Amino acid sequence: MPIMYVNMQVLPLKTKSQGGPGFIGQEGYKNLFTELSRLVNKAREDKKLHELGHRLKRSEYYLVFDSVKVQPDLAFGTLVRYNKVRQVDDFYTGEELFSESDGKAGVSSKKKFTFVFDFNKHVMAIQGSSFPSVLALEDALANIFQQPLHNTFKTHSFNCHVLTEANSYSELFVAKSVKRVEVKLTFSNANNALKGSAKKIEKELQDRGVHTMEYKESGGEEGYIDGLSKFTKAYIELASRYGHAKARYIDPATSKLKSYFSKDHPVEERSVRITKNMKEGDIISKIKQTITSAWNRASNKDV
Repeated sequence: MPIMYVNMQVLPLKTKSQGGPGFIGQEGYKNLFTELSRLVNKAREDKKLHELGHRLKRSEYYLVFDSVKVQPDLAFGTLVRYNKVRQVDDFYTGEELFSESDGKAGVSSKKKFTFVFDFNKHVMAIQGSSFPSVLALEDALANIFQQPLHNTFKTHSFNCHVLTEANSYSELFVAKSVKRVEVKLTFSNANNALKGSAKKIEKELQDRGVHTMEYKESGGEEGYIDGLSKFTKAYIELASRYGHAKARYIDPATSKLKSYFSKDHPVEERSVRITKNMKEGDIISKIKQTITSAWNRASNKDV
């Protein structure tokens, strides 16, 4: 089962220079997941956990945190994808085979995913099969975290982005003719791992209090841009971790117009090998160790 990665960010609504509270840091993310754990446990106790699920975009399925355990440097547990079932009838006779009753929660097609969230890197690794689409997963997580965020950090916002492969845009970077490029970025937490133009742009966004930035370039009605500038490439690099990028360009190999969308290329590491006698702590540790590799795969060090 592959592992997918989500960069989660809790960001101040105002910068410190504007009287804002600043970033929440590792302890803040721990507090956020502690509150999420409390909400999940309470809902389970009241048998209302299935009601906390958020419906996945363009799907009949819902997604919910099934268990959340908090440790000093990470949180881990399970997510469940499921379909709500109120009534089941026989296909041929129409006879009612099942009807949801009080105190019961009818669901079908349950699928569990193991997650590990690193408080320091604020990245969640999710291991499983039959993942929701990237956009559906981002939307569901953003909605699920609204309540714990409201309970812990009212002066902050929450957003998340699935990490995407840096090598996915290598062909676009060498294209000589680009019809259109669009990039959307979310103001990020400080990150010392970035280099060059990407690092300068990220710092400027932070210093100016920018939460989101949208950048577009396009050629004339029948023309093209003569390749991408250094700074446009830096925007696209940042999108691998903090947003998304779209482009239409002439494929250098085929001379045909081609489309690129970063969300079509999520970073996926091979699943952690789990043996029969492996303890839970060892499994969680192994999954956590893959986060650094995934983060690096979402960065082009040459930009």
